[in-house]
Amino acid sequence: MSIAALLVFVAIPEFKALLDRYRLRSDALTLFRTLSSARSTAVFRNLPVTVSNGDSDWRENVEIFLDVNANAQRDHMERVIYRPPPANIASSSGNRWVATAVTFFPDGSAKTPSGAFQVGTITLCHQNTTGYQII
Repeated sequence: MSIAALLVFVAIPEFKALLDRYRLRSDALTLFRTLSSARSTAVFRNLPVTVSNGDSDWRENVEIFLDVNANAQRDHMERVIYRPPPANIASSSGNRWVATAVTFFPDGSAKTPSGAFQVGTITLCHQNTTGYQII
């Protein structure tokens, strides 16, 4: 009986940590696939496509939309293509260039609204685990 109790006390925290790492990896892959899908859509439709989070938080409110005027903001007539499910992570952030949006153009490149080449890092973290960076 005491051996079983000891195993429970050791196994439960490790199992929770394993689940946290799995969820974080799953959320990182979902965001990576969302960005890849937006790029493919821009090339396929020959139109600018933006992935936006609206509030500098890549955990929720992420959406892919056709960004006809390439201003990295969804205007009234621009159609949302996809909204991924909210992430189950503790924190997320993008550096200055990708804090709120990434816009892909028909040639597959990412550019800012001013036309500059867009490159940056989005970091996803969960409490007490190693995070992921999407570059």
